[in-house]
Amino acid sequence: MTPLPGLDPSFLPSSSSPRHPRPPYSSSFVTALALLVLAFAFCLLGALCFIFGAPSPIGIIALSLAGGFLISALLTYMRSFLKPLPEKPCIPPLHPQAKPREEALLPPKMSPTKIPPQKIPIICPRSWTLDAVAEKLKDLFDLPSPSSEISDKKAKFSLKGKRYPQFILNCFKGHPFDQALQDPSQGAFVVQVSPCMSYDNNIGRTLAILTRVEKDCWETIRFQVPLVQDMRTLSLKQNVCGEWKQKEEKSPSPAAHLILVRPPTLESLLSLEQRRELKGKAITLANINKAQAFYALVETYTNIFETCKNKGIKHLQIDLFGTKDLYSGQDDYDTWQYGCQLAFLESLRHLFIQGQEMPLLSITLQNYQEVPLLKGVRKAFPKD
Repeated sequence: MTPLPGLDPSFLPSSSSPRHPRPPYSSSFVTALALLVLAFAFCLLGALCFIFGAPSPIGIIALSLAGGFLISALLTYMRSFLKPLPEKPCIPPLHPQAKPREEALLPPKMSPTKIPPQKIPIICPRSWTLDAVAEKLKDLFDLPSPSSEISDKKAKFSLKGKRYPQFILNCFKGHPFDQALQDPSQGAFVVQVSPCMSYDNNIGRTLAILTRVEKDCWETIRFQVPLVQDMRTLSLKQNVCGEWKQKEEKSPSPAAHLILVRPPTLESLLSLEQRRELKGKAITLANINKAQAFYALVETYTNIFETCKNKGIKHLQIDLFGTKDLYSGQDDYDTWQYGCQLAFLESLRHLFIQGQEMPLLSITLQNYQEVPLLKGVRKAFPKD
């Protein structure tokens, strides 16, 4: 037997199971019995009429009705055997909300959903050493050619990406404008700023670049930051980007865009209680959470890379963040320098594994005193 749609087959009787006997036709039997009682009553009434001398018409009518009821009772009882009622199938009622089995077996309709991109975890090295920097450089980069050499006397060098050979990392010692970008029309310079992004009272790299930045241009970029309690404050690790218009229009700008960034400093990672305890003493790595500082630096770089992607920037000049937070005479100075370098390289690892296309084609690291990453590169790619 084929089960009805939506019906559990367990409710149906199997062919091998014995069929239950059909109950007698109780409704016909009751009707016939009632007619017999009426026939007996009218028969008794007719008989009493004749016995006690009642008028003859009453007795005749009573006997006639008795005979009619008797015949009706017999016919009713016999008809139940000659023409039985159709047997009703023993099927339990379906639940009003039950769906047909065919529909229940259909695969559910899935609405298209956008899967958010997986967040790449930041890997903080256990040790911040020159060996760790060299190992990271060797994992990410190759020399431009097998015959290339990196010597101590060079003021600049270049590496090409392993995963994306079209990506070039340039490192040089000197003034920010000594090394031109490959394509300034698609380039940007990054400058570190204070929370209020003041045009005045800047030092170092930022001051050098500002000599060719019009103040109106600077203010236009700064005004992108919304006012909060009548102040424009750039949040930690965040940046703001705008078109670069320099003071003299005789020559083109070194880059089409200028990116203002507020990188984290060791002091910015201290709590108020820690600042009170220091009481003007020099900060050391013992005063901070090293992993927290590392994560903050990596996130600052990745935020800049995201800005470059959104603005169509392909070439970037930048300096290493955090390297001036400790004095050169402090015990943790070298450790912190390597930590800053590892944070930059970790951000490049994120950049390389984000997708099929590279948003950046080159990054140039600039420093006044020394060639960035030179020691690590010479250890990673020693002379034969």
